Amino acid sequence: MKKVLLVLIVGILVLSGLGAVATSETKMSEEIFEIKQTLSFKEPIIDDIGEYVTVNLPDSSARLRQPGAPDLPMNVLVYYLPFGVENVEVKFTPLDICEQVISKDVIPASEPVPLIYGTTIESKIEKDKELYSSIYPDVWYGVRVGCGLNPENNVRSTIVSVQVFTQYSGTDHKLFSIKNAELEITYKMGKNSVTSADEYDMVVIAPEEFSFALQRLIKHKEKFGVKTILQTVEDIYNEYDGFDKPEEIKLFIKDAIEQWNITYVLLVGGLNNYDDAEDRDNRNEGTTFWHVPVRYTNLYDDDYPTVYDPGAISDHYYADVYKEGSVFEDWDSNDDGIFAAWDCPGKADDELDLYPDVYVGRLACRNKFEVLYMVHKIVIYEKISARSGWFNRMVCIAGDSFPGYGAEGENTCNAMLEYMTDFDPVKVYASNRDTGEGKTPTNTNITRTAISGSGFLSFEGHGNPAVWATKWPGGNEWVDKYDLFNFTKWFNLRRLPVCVVGGCHNSQINVTRNKTENGPDIGGYWTHGLAIPECWSWWMTRKIFGGSIATIGMTALGYGVVGPSDPIGLGAYMDLLFFWAYGEEEEHVLGDACGAALTRYVSEIPTDPLHDEKVDTKTVQSWLLLGDPSLMIGGYE
Repeated sequence: MKKVLLVLIVGILVLSGLGAVATSETKMSEEIFEIKQTLSFKEPIIDDIGEYVTVNLPDSSARLRQPGAPDLPMNVLVYYLPFGVENVEVKFTPLDICEQVISKDVIPASEPVPLIYGTTIESKIEKDKELYSSIYPDVWYGVRVGCGLNPENNVRSTIVSVQVFTQYSGTDHKLFSIKNAELEITYKMGKNSVTSADEYDMVVIAPEEFSFALQRLIKHKEKFGVKTILQTVEDIYNEYDGFDKPEEIKLFIKDAIEQWNITYVLLVGGLNNYDDAEDRDNRNEGTTFWHVPVRYTNLYDDDYPTVYDPGAISDHYYADVYKEGSVFEDWDSNDDGIFAAWDCPGKADDELDLYPDVYVGRLACRNKFEVLYMVHKIVIYEKISARSGWFNRMVCIAGDSFPGYGAEGENTCNAMLEYMTDFDPVKVYASNRDTGEGKTPTNTNITRTAISGSGFLSFEGHGNPAVWATKWPGGNEWVDKYDLFNFTKWFNLRRLPVCVVGGCHNSQINVTRNKTENGPDIGGYWTHGLAIPECWSWWMTRKIFGGSIATIGMTALGYGVVGPSDPIGLGAYMDLLFFWAYGEEEEHVLGDACGAALTRYVSEIPTDPLHDEKVDTKTVQSWLLLGDPSLMIGGYE
């Protein structure tokens, strides 16, 4: 595990088209520190695509994505300061501005649309005339400050993200970009810091009835140097007094950080039965029918009333423990008793940190047998090296997600493969129907390809709790829906991939065979009218004699965007960042790869005052790891 001593300051670039950087650090007093940098940026790249032009930056994929506004790139600089610092102030001063006259308007950003199976919603690319009649954005930079783990070394830090914008004036078709600038960051050393010894790497949280079944996993983890401790939910409830049961779990995690310096949290337990469980006690929590409770958000994204989520399960709640100044992040910034509120009727929005302070995964087991089998899968996977011929394959399954702008799912998978250069690509694409270059994503082809074994398996398309699907080229006709019962044919034994699935609700772990209809605040709305025993992602993960070793997907609606300048966005971009973390950043522990992806995504959420962060926030909240966060991908050699 990556554990090192806390460094005073580390400055890194997550995404930037910088040409040169000159840095100095000064201790202004016993408590005040200052960082100064002289920055040099590369020029943007402009491409004529017909009606519009696109603008991109070298080596930068971060973008402003306000629908209707000019679709513009940005440079993102991320700095890791000591944990608990206070009074962080950033001053960014442009020195030289590059002005370019272009022949056409910059293409507008498209609106995000849900990737739900069976519903075709076209993404619109329409100009906001008001934003095109002025300079957009009207500021040169934005700043995000939070607390989280530094992916380079898993040291908890204060994270400062500085976003440097490109501007466009639609009235005279001028593009403005910064050539040189000065940056100053000052901060005060705080009194709060995590100074505990590295006593444990991971804590497992489970009900008492699962304790015996988990002993094999704990012994196995200890053997490979992952110091692990088990804590029961019953003991946590007896010791802690929080607003509700999920907060008591989170308060324990905070203490585990400060007493043991843990990095990973494994939650073991989902709903406690298949038939008559109610998924929620109230709008904030699911506890009564859960082995390990879940937090529900109160984010209402009702742009599409027929498919919207008034909140969703978020295990990321347990990962986001601190906010700026090392203050406990309770996800209820206005203290109104409504957690993670956003556009919640009659309630004020909550301001959230979102950076992960621990890496969290869940085994959504409903009984002891599932616990025993998942422990067996993990132990065998890590003990018997998977780094053999089958592991060196990466299978990508995708097609055309939206009509009109190319095959978005395939584009995302191709971008993933660019990071995974050590793996042999297997492309099961809808476009192969026309090109004849390989298999198409029919049910038979998916099953036969997947059970042959691969280190990684990527599905990029549409979904619901029971189905994943994509479309043939042109985006109107669905290929076969790949539903739960296709997994009954998976007998890939020990050839277990890490699966990443792009779509809506594939990881919605609160479904049951009981089709209740209690409305949007409690009960069956969350199953979307589907009476099924388990969701798509968990069915794959806990599959006997095969399936995956872990599955990552959305508990809620996943969103996509289209357009020639931004074919990969939102949920698909989060999935892409997982492969960036593994392939380029060499984060080969499962939780580390997920954490690096989350940290980068949060750092790139635009802070432009006009940008609505709601869907980005939901994407972070709802991206769920069903698996062991301390898993060594490919096993120990």
